[in-house]
Amino acid sequence: MDKKRRMLWLIVAVGAGLWGFLSLIGLAATLVLPLWVGEIDGASTSIFAAGLLLNLSFAIVLGAAGVNGWQAKPAKLFFPQRAWRILALVWVVFIIGVVLLPASLEGPFISAPIHVALIILPALLFFSLTALMAGRALALTWRQALVGMAAGFHATLLALPLELIGLFVSAALVSTLAMAFPGGEAELTRMMELIEKWGSTPTAAASSEELLGLLASPVVITTLMIVLAVITPVVEELGKTLIVPFVTAWKRPGPMRAFLWGAACGVGFAMIEGVYNGAMGMGEMDGWLTGVAVRVPATAMHALVSGITGLGWGLFWDSPRKRWWVPLLCYGLAIGFHGLWNFNVVMLTFAGAATTAGASIQLPPAMATLLLVLSGAILGILALAAPVGLLGIPLWLRRRVPQEAIAAMPE
Repeated sequence: MDKKRRMLWLIVAVGAGLWGFLSLIGLAATLVLPLWVGEIDGASTSIFAAGLLLNLSFAIVLGAAGVNGWQAKPAKLFFPQRAWRILALVWVVFIIGVVLLPASLEGPFISAPIHVALIILPALLFFSLTALMAGRALALTWRQALVGMAAGFHATLLALPLELIGLFVSAALVSTLAMAFPGGEAELTRMMELIEKWGSTPTAAASSEELLGLLASPVVITTLMIVLAVITPVVEELGKTLIVPFVTAWKRPGPMRAFLWGAACGVGFAMIEGVYNGAMGMGEMDGWLTGVAVRVPATAMHALVSGITGLGWGLFWDSPRKRWWVPLLCYGLAIGFHGLWNFNVVMLTFAGAATTAGASIQLPPAMATLLLVLSGAILGILALAAPVGLLGIPLWLRRRVPQEAIAAMPE
C-alpha cells in the first residue's frame, strides 16, 4: 500500500478518534444531566443517548478500520455468507426482548442501546444480503463498506441545514402566495394564533384536533409537499452519494461495485435518520415499536435509491463513451422513487387530518378513506419494491455484465 493511501487511512483514524471522543463526552453528559436536572423528559434523554451511542459505535469501528489501513493490513471482503443469519436471529431476539421488556427497565440506559440495535440490525442485514447477491468476486472490502456508510452517515450534516433552509423559503413563498387567494390572510392569521397559543401555554393545551387541523391547512400541506416530496429527495440523494463519483473516478470499480458503494452510503444515512425519526413514539411502547417498524422499509428505500445513483456513476465510467445523461438519469430515478415515497406519506397524513372538526380543508369520510387506501396502497407497493430492487439489481447486473466477475479489486 503506497504512502498516500496509508496517510489517508491515518487521517480517517484520527478523525474517527476525535468523533468518538466528542460522542463519548456527549453521551456521558446526556446520561448524567437528568440526574441533576429533574425536568428533562426521559424519552428525550433516550433519543439523544441513542443518537450519540450510534455515533460512538460508528467512530470506534471506523477508527479501527483506519488504523488497520494505516498499518497496511489486508482488508477482508464484506461477504457475510453466514453472518447474515446471525444478524437476522439477533434482530428477532431484540424484537421479542422489547415486547417482553418490563416497563420498569425502559430507562435510557436500556432503551437507547435497544433502539440503536433495532435500527442498525435490519440495515446491516439488507446490505449483507445485497452483497451476497452481488457475489464474492465483486464484493467490497469491509473498509470500503465502512467508508461508504460513514459518508452516508455524515451526509446529514449537509442535508439537514439545506432542508431547513428549503423549509423556511417554501413556507415564506407559500404564505405569500396564499395572501393572493380569498381567505388566505384569515388562514394565516388562524395559524399564527394557534402557534402563539401553544407557545404561551403548556404542550398539553394543544389538543389533537388542533394539531390535525393545522396539518390539514392548505398552507401547511403545500409547504410539506414541496419540502418532503421535492427538496428532501433532491438534497438527500445528492448528499448521501457525494463520495461515489470521486471513488468511481479513482477506482473505476464497474457498475456492480458502484451500486454497492451507493447502497452502503444509503445504509449509513438510513441508520442515523432511523435512530431519530424512528424514536418519535419513544416513551410509549406501541408508538415506539411502530416508529421502529416503519424504518425497516425506509432503510431499504434509502439503500436502493442510493445504489441506483451509484450505479449511474458506475455505468458512466465503465463505458468508453462517457454519457453524462446516464448518472443524471439514475439520479432522477432515485429522486423520483424517494419523492413518490414521501408524497404518499404526506397524503396519508393529510387524509387523516382532513376529517377533523378544526381542519381548514375538510374531506367527506368516503373521500378521506379513498385517499387513505390509495396512498397506503402506493406506499405499500413502494415498500415491497425497495427490498426487491435492492436485491434484484445485483442479480440482474451479474447476468448482464458477466465480464465483471473478476478477482476483487485491491484497496
